[in-house]
Amino acid sequence: MDKGFSISGHLLSCLQPDDPREARLRMLCVTISKDMPEERRERQLRPFASDMEFMNMIAGWMNGLPEAISHEQPDFERWLELFMTAGEAESTLYVMRLQIWYTHYCCVKELLTLCRLLQRHCEEHLEAIYHRILYYFREARIQCGMPSTSEPAEGIEVSFKLLDASYEHINRKIILQAEELLGIHTDHSFIQKVMECHTEAKTAEELAELCGANSTVTFRRTFLRLFNCPVAQWLRQKRAEQVLKLLRTTHLPLPEIAEQCGFANQSYLSDFCKRNLGDTPVNIRRNRN
Repeated sequence: MDKGFSISGHLLSCLQPDDPREARLRMLCVTISKDMPEERRERQLRPFASDMEFMNMIAGWMNGLPEAISHEQPDFERWLELFMTAGEAESTLYVMRLQIWYTHYCCVKELLTLCRLLQRHCEEHLEAIYHRILYYFREARIQCGMPSTSEPAEGIEVSFKLLDASYEHINRKIILQAEELLGIHTDHSFIQKVMECHTEAKTAEELAELCGANSTVTFRRTFLRLFNCPVAQWLRQKRAEQVLKLLRTTHLPLPEIAEQCGFANQSYLSDFCKRNLGDTPVNIRRNRN
């Protein structure tokens, strides 16, 4: 987008004469551009971001532009963050369109800004954008001859390869910076905590809490990226492995196995075995040899 382009000016120019929404839009533009503490700005922007009809309107006007906004526009990051936090369909579509543009033209400054905001905002409607950015920098590692990180979650790779991404201006320093902004540099610590705590957890929420996560959404996102498997499915697999091991290698009574594996009673253990191991605990133990 041309350096002289103004996002506020464009939005105001889209209004019809005597539009009753003009005052609200002008108030938004002032809140975006005015110099104030960021916490105060965030509080003042919240009512705008939660107004679905209003955000749908201005995101629609932005989606009508032939090019993407960039860091050259005044208050670029603040406008981008507003659309990211809105959560309604048109705003999310606009952010996704920006992400496609930035990866296609390898817009480094804009990509790093997107990484920083994605780490700050962990809303579920941004999950697809997060994984596409993640995949982009994973591929960038390969392009730069760096060791590849974990495989992307199922379905992400196929959908992303449809995009004509460019890595022209990407180097090792930028990749490491992006990974730090996305929180990837803490992977080893994350995996270690999961392996230490998973036996005490029955749900994703419990495991996230035991691992000290501030956000369950962020925890699920990181877990899926590192383990290539949803938390609930992984916990179920680990519990099945524990049950199978105790049934095959010990002579513990079934009620005790149920207690050790976190089941309320033997009946729950039996139901779990039928669903996940294909047989009853008694038959599994009988056929262990």
